[in-house]
Amino acid sequence: MATIIIGLAFGRKNKGQDGLCPTNVEIARIIKQYVDEQKDTQCKVVAQGEVREYLESHDVTVDVEILEVRDDGTWVDTWLCVRVIRYVIKTLKLKSPEIILVAFPSHIWRIRIPWRKFGLPSFTIPEEVDDIGFPGKKGSKDWWTWSWYTWIPYNLVGILVYIKRYLFG
Repeated sequence: MATIIIGLAFGRKNKGQDGLCPTNVEIARIIKQYVDEQKDTQCKVVAQGEVREYLESHDVTVDVEILEVRDDGTWVDTWLCVRVIRYVIKTLKLKSPEIILVAFPSHIWRIRIPWRKFGLPSFTIPEEVDDIGFPGKKGSKDWWTWSWYTWIPYNLVGILVYIKRYLFG
């Protein structure tokens, strides 16, 4: 059985910040650990933004990169990331792949909605994901990723948008 491990970014480093957003580093470390343990199997890595940067700087081959920003400068949201993942699974022609998703824990509900809409195979989430924390104001330039106090209001709007997309396309 082929394995696809997917790492979706959460937040982006501040301008002038040394290193990457700490949340993305944690996501990438979990992926690297998994890939290192799977040396004898065929494992495809799909990663976004800073997660990809970390992996490639630590000798992990990223087979497919999901961009953070489109050519027109607009943000690639979770819904579009899942559409890209659907395309990747279809293009690789993998029958019944084992899919491992590594993402910020509170981001996973946003991933599940389009995942179900597009009829993708189920995924598993490593237990280590539960230990990933918010990056804070110093760790990310994206205000909605700083803490629960910023994430919850942002997601109230997100819930409405996702319900509309799920029901009406």
